[in-house]
Formats: sequence, C-alpha cells, structure tokens
Amino acid sequence: MTNPNLVVARDNDESTDAAAPGRNTAISGLQWLDTAVRWLAILAGVVLTGLVLLTFADVVMRYLFSAPIAGRQDVVELGMVAVLSLAAPYAWRLGEHITVDVLPDFPWRWARVARTTMVRLMVVALLGLLSYTAYQRIEEAALFNEATNIILIPHQPFLVLMTVAFALHLFIVVAELIADPRR
Repeated sequence: MTNPNLVVARDNDESTDAAAPGRNTAISGLQWLDTAVRWLAILAGVVLTGLVLLTFADVVMRYLFSAPIAGRQDVVELGMVAVLSLAAPYAWRLGEHITVDVLPDFPWRWARVARTTMVRLMVVALLGLLSYTAYQRIEEAALFNEATNIILIPHQPFLVLMTVAFALHLFIVVAELIADPRR
C-alpha cells in the first residue's frame, strides 16, 4: 500500500513508462526511503500509544488506588525522545513539519529556489550538528553511567537512536536536495 502523499514531485509529461509513470525518475528512486520512514513513523505511533496507555494506567492507579506507577515519568520522557526521533524524518518527507515563514514568498522563481536551497542547507548543518553531538554524548553516557532518576533507564540507547535518526533525517534532506534542487 503506497501513500500518495509521499510522492515528492510529478513530471508534467504523462509518459507511459511502466517503471514510474508520471513520476520524476530522480525522485522515484527514493521510494525505498519512503518505505523506511513510513515504518519508523509506525514504530513511533506504537511507542506513543504505549505511552498514552501507561499514562492512563498511572492516572487510574494514582486516583483510584493511591498507588502511582513508579518510574512512569522516566519512561514517558525517554519514550517521547524515541517518538520524536522516529517520527521527524516522516514528517519532513511529507512536508508536514512546522514551518515559520521568516523570509517572504518571492515572486521570482530563482529567488524561491535560492531560498529553499538555503533553508535546506541550514537544516543539513543543524541535523549534522545534532547527530554529531548525540554521537559524542554516547561515550560520555556510558562512561558516567547516565540514567534516569527513578528507575535508572540508561541514556546510551536513546542517544544511539537520536544519532541514527538525525543522520537518517540529514540523509533525506540531502537526497531531496540532490534529486530535485528546484523544489
């Protein structure tokens, strides 16, 4: 089952090419990436559902039995790190991420392309910095046995997840920039 929202661009040429009818062939090469980020988003949804159920159970236990679930806050905090790390590449790929229009929508096509390219390059730099910083923190977290306060969930696996997710997101932005720099 394919999601039509993941098709990034279409040619004006309605060709009958069986491999990729009506698609920009440079973009259709990213279909495997669409599938990968879709599965990451599904995993993020499963984690988020678990967090909602855990929070609901904690509220019930707290108010009905005066027995809150120990460490729920630790699990929710790290679970949200996982949800955001897993879902961000999918949101970017769909174009459903939060945007702030600081620069005007220029009437000239060349200016819009330049603005979009500049923004993507800034995103690449930021994701590179985030990925590198998370990578550097993996060793520190192991060395100092960093963990949550209540139930001592180690930080290291979540830093690995963040490193990989930020690197994947960076790869997506670069691949889109190379595949269709005008978009």
